[in-house]
Amino acid sequence: MIRRPPRSTLSSSSAASDVYKRQVHNYSIHLLPETRQLFGYAEIECEEKWAAIANTEICQKWWAHMGDVMPSNADNSPVTAETREVFYICLLYTSPSPRDS
Repeated sequence: MIRRPPRSTLSSSSAASDVYKRQVHNYSIHLLPETRQLFGYAEIECEEKWAAIANTEICQKWWAHMGDVMPSNADNSPVTAETREVFYICLLYTSPSPRDS
């Protein structure tokens, strides 16, 4: 699984379905209120499918909608910067075993 800063998508069921089809998992956007910075996070299966999201109608609409609160390029795509991961942990939870009773 590849973890990348995401491009924006709308959180309606059609958009969620579109993102799911492109094998995007665990998508979230975070706000740092002090600086009004948005940070996005997504886990993806494939770089090509991830890049294809930018060409969808719903993504283009979302970028236009967010343009006044999100730094944007001339094509309305969000201005992005590479970040460096400093910590990651993956916890797997399982159901209790009958032997644990």
